[in-house]
Amino acid sequence: MRIWARRVIHDEVEKRIYYEDATFDFMGFPIAWTPYLSHPDPTVKRASGFLTPSIRQSGNYGIGLKVPYYWVIDDQSDVTLTPFITTEEGVIGELEYRRAFENGQLFFSGSVTRTDYTGEKGFEGHVETAGLFQLDNKIKWGWNIAATSDDAYLRRFDFSNEDRLTSEIFTNRYREDGFFDIAGVKFQSLRRNEPAGKIPVVLPDFSARQEYADPWAGGEFGFTASSYGLFRNEGRDVGRISIGADWERREILPFGLELTGFAEVRGDAYLISDDLSFTDDFSLRLAPTAGIEARYPFIWDESGGASHVIEPIVQAIVAPYGGNGPDIPNEDSRIVEFDETNLFARSHFSGIDGFEEGPRLNLGLQYERLSDDGLKLDATVGRVFRFRDAMEFTAGSGLRNANSDWVASWGVGYLPYFNIRQRLRVDDEFSITRDEVLASLTYGPASLQTGYIFLESDPLIGALKDRQEVQARASLQVDDNWSGTAFIQRDLELSEFVAVGGTISYAHDCCQVELFVRRRFTSSIGAPASTSFGIQIELLTLGTSQVGGKR
Repeated sequence: MRIWARRVIHDEVEKRIYYEDATFDFMGFPIAWTPYLSHPDPTVKRASGFLTPSIRQSGNYGIGLKVPYYWVIDDQSDVTLTPFITTEEGVIGELEYRRAFENGQLFFSGSVTRTDYTGEKGFEGHVETAGLFQLDNKIKWGWNIAATSDDAYLRRFDFSNEDRLTSEIFTNRYREDGFFDIAGVKFQSLRRNEPAGKIPVVLPDFSARQEYADPWAGGEFGFTASSYGLFRNEGRDVGRISIGADWERREILPFGLELTGFAEVRGDAYLISDDLSFTDDFSLRLAPTAGIEARYPFIWDESGGASHVIEPIVQAIVAPYGGNGPDIPNEDSRIVEFDETNLFARSHFSGIDGFEEGPRLNLGLQYERLSDDGLKLDATVGRVFRFRDAMEFTAGSGLRNANSDWVASWGVGYLPYFNIRQRLRVDDEFSITRDEVLASLTYGPASLQTGYIFLESDPLIGALKDRQEVQARASLQVDDNWSGTAFIQRDLELSEFVAVGGTISYAHDCCQVELFVRRRFTSSIGAPASTSFGIQIELLTLGTSQVGGKR
């Protein structure tokens, strides 16, 4: 991309470059003309002025024009004001503000318009803001807040495809021997059939830990504390306070056996209201756990230098039954993902409310090939054994039966050319309950990444149907300047596409031009399925412009 002009003036005092009768030239072809153009010279890092406008088209708001104005307020702050003028929805005002401080920074953006696509004339908009500050004692505090006026606004006006927004105000401190973290959290769901009144506000969400060396038996002591308060407009309110202590010691015996002993005890107190299914408003629980883990790696070396490691692992854990009584609510442990990554977790629940009951054995075998020749191999297989069924888990978790589902994974790669990994969960009838495959292939200028996932339904956590999806992304670097990418995402259960698209890019020392097309097949009330297309031009010394459409 080049700029030809009848006259060019470089004002070294104002540090600006002025063009008169200017033509933009792309690969020898004139593509745009303007009678006057100016921009800061390369010595200026930040300067106020209009940014390149963008034009787009959508079936939701018609033809739209964005004309952003960037204002440098001072050395620490700036603001961008963007009127978004549309033919069918009027004017949408956008604002973005940034400010840096000596001990932190903040960001604010938002938009507002007056529209009637919801069926009633009124103001709609959104806001996003974030901040992070550090105090002298290494305590950090900040916020991340996002909100929108209705479920469809962000997708309808191309701001975001998020279906759930999280707002959080927090303070924390992390050190090598411990931490504390306290926050208030609010969620806004943009999903269908998810009532806002049943989504809780979390205040507070607190956790802390402190560790000490054990002067008597060796190892380390740890002390933990946590709490939360959940408040709903409709349904159950819950408060929980938990205090616990744990101990761990690891030893490697002379013949190579690694032993780890551990123990934990925790007390939980719950205060429950607005739920008649609980007979008591106040309940207590003592949750002790103890165990030992043994690992015995076998290693042998090839003559070529590669090493093979096979490691059997046995983890024996004891815990009492009855820890999930009818007066203990489960708020933070409803969804359990059981796979090879948490096979040897001391609790397979993701939170504290769920307590894994009874004695159990976590057994597994791991293999890995270590070498510098580029060939990588690894595999893991294992399962959990109990004396009786674990009714605290859902049927679809793979952990409910006395003998859990088998979990396994394997990977093979020859870097940098290809890599394949599969993760499986299989029941005793050899039916696959979870299957995930990721593969990548690179050869010269071409590359391909593919993924497949299958998840069996689990109605108790809201997954009423099986999920099966495939996606792929391919790219090709034609030469030093030209490249292209394409992607596809398809729901195999519904036999429907989720998204498809592609990009052709041209990059040079002074500019980058990108032609793109994308189709989103999912829809919601107020934000139907749509196709986006356009050209994005980046002049590396001037800025970015985007011209495109959406229908």
